[in-house]
Amino acid sequence: FAFTSIKEVVFPERLKIISKNVGIEYSKCKILSERGSNYIGRFYPKTKVIEISYHLIKSSPEFIDTILIHELCHTFSNYHDALFYAKMEEVSSKEYVRIDKEDIGHCNVYDI
Repeated sequence: FAFTSIKEVVFPERLKIISKNVGIEYSKCKILSERGSNYIGRFYPKTKVIEISYHLIKSSPEFIDTILIHELCHTFSNYHDALFYAKMEEVSSKEYVRIDKEDIGHCNVYDI
């Protein structure tokens, strides 16, 4: 079994498990590896593609799961609105704390 790196196996496999457990479908998981990306995760509603930053590999499994659940919940709402947070609360087994950009400033994935 050959792969480029552990992140290319860990993220897609973990997303597949979480997706099945919470009953939310997506089409594909891509790993963002370009240095200039400032996204931790991104969801494309038309294609149901989820992109995850390779920087997440440095994070705890709980944080990774929260980001994966977050991106899956965007299948219900493209925005961080009441519907999105209601879905997060419904599918998450952990307490989800809403973090606004104003609270953390511009997100820098290199600090993860």
